Amino acid sequence: MATVTTNFQHAIGSLFEVHSDEGNVHRVVTPLEYPGSNDQIVVRVRPGPNGVGYTIDENGEAAFYASLNGGDVDSEAVGRWATELAQFSPVRLNEQEVLSAFTKNEKLIGPYIFRVAEAAQQLVLLATACIAPQENKFLLETKQAVQYTLADIE
Repeated sequence: MATVTTNFQHAIGSLFEVHSDEGNVHRVVTPLEYPGSNDQIVVRVRPGPNGVGYTIDENGEAAFYASLNGGDVDSEAVGRWATELAQFSPVRLNEQEVLSAFTKNEKLIGPYIFRVAEAAQQLVLLATACIAPQENKFLLETKQAVQYTLADIE
């Protein structure tokens, strides 16, 4: 797996930080960010089932991030997107709400890292797109205070 780390660093260059974790898992910090934040998308490269190939995933962080921001990963729009994603991309959204891709070809690891990170951005955008804007409590209270003050002046 040491040659894989070297290949990662060579293939994806300085835009991505590669960290070796336990269990031959490589954590890749991408330059892509979750929408509306400065949080970079992290993708993991794991040995495939029975040591064959590689599974590239985002560990369910996109769905978690969307949920934290009031998004609905189970929405109809996300469902349609996941179906189309599976048709036109190596990336899949599984039942555990993890975006992942699988390959036996080491040369595809770099592109698949990007594809998983890109899908993570899209998932967060779609899941949070239909959220009703939240009224800012501070602005609402300030507005009421000004209205009460104006009413007292009149």
